Amino acid sequence: MALAVVCALSLSLLTGCQQTQTTEETGSTTGDGTTTAATTAPTKPEPLGDYTQRTLALTEVTEGLRYDGRVTPLDDRVGIDWTYSGFTFRADCQGDIQVTMKAVNISNPSYVVAVLDGETLSAQDILDRRVKVKTKKAYTVLTDVPAGVHDIQLVKLTEAQLGLLDVYDLTINGQLMELPEDDRLKIEFIGDSITSGLGNLWNSSMDRQTNGLADQDGYHTYAAFTARALNADAHVVSLSGWGVAGGWLTPPEDAAIENAYGYRSYYRNHTSEQWDFSSWQPDIVVINLGTNDKGIPTPVDDETLKAKVLELFADIRDHYPQAQIVWAYGLMGTAGGSVEQVVRECMEERAAQGDAVPYTYVTLPMDQNGGGAHPNVSGQERAGRVLTAALKKLI
Repeated sequence: MALAVVCALSLSLLTGCQQTQTTEETGSTTGDGTTTAATTAPTKPEPLGDYTQRTLALTEVTEGLRYDGRVTPLDDRVGIDWTYSGFTFRADCQGDIQVTMKAVNISNPSYVVAVLDGETLSAQDILDRRVKVKTKKAYTVLTDVPAGVHDIQLVKLTEAQLGLLDVYDLTINGQLMELPEDDRLKIEFIGDSITSGLGNLWNSSMDRQTNGLADQDGYHTYAAFTARALNADAHVVSLSGWGVAGGWLTPPEDAAIENAYGYRSYYRNHTSEQWDFSSWQPDIVVINLGTNDKGIPTPVDDETLKAKVLELFADIRDHYPQAQIVWAYGLMGTAGGSVEQVVRECMEERAAQGDAVPYTYVTLPMDQNGGGAHPNVSGQERAGRVLTAALKKLI
């Protein structure tokens, strides 16, 4: 997403380097030892060697930094709220990296983690390195970074319902450098607690029903695994307890995804700025909904579910005329058994009505070994592999 801000940096603080055409093959190893497909990335430029400490206001940076996911530009800060959202920057730097942040409500803190040069983090890495943000201060997100040119990503691990995050400044010992042109595959993920990573960090020392801040990790979700495997630019719009037509709010229809999908940040302000869908056009939209529709005490009937699925398909197609739409389902079981049938019928109706862009249904492997019978990290990873394989056939 392009964030319109005013640049107050001098050219000496940000150096735009000529991008070389030389490329290198990169890949990563997953938690179970599986190596992801290698991707071709531009070779980084030579370091400049100026390691003066600089504090950069995010609202004044227009080069060398890009935002990941839907973010909210504010007067003196940037709101980062959705799961797996954040920002990525390239810098010739060394030593510690600090980010000035605060929780919008200190009673609802958020966890973030910094990823250095595309490293693969394990669940234990998240537990060891995540930073809990509450009051406004400069938080150290990386330490002892070796001198050189690095790509650093700050990732929000906590979903919007549990905590909203304001980010003010970035402090580095060095200077920002030009990021390569971002021509990655774009994928939007629409989902519920599964897509938010709720319960995926659960272990036997926790209450089985914790379902909260401590055991949620937006880095280790099927969506994030898929995005990294495909080197994709991912936007995640996910809300625990929500569904297509209803969920775990009172009344249930208040938790229909249509109520939040159009907003830049629904939980920051329920009447907040609408999201500009034209600003970011995904190649693929992945939907993982239905579990709550069929799992609430009075399940949504199939007729209502079908009407809402068709409305969601029409809404997505209106916003994204060329995007392929994928429904990925089954991580917490079939929750009533009829979701797949309803979704497939809706896909057939869309095709019969002349929607020529493909619709695809993907069955994800079930896993209920995390908190509150949600998938744990291993289950999320397996689902990511299945979805990755399916999406490779579409691109």
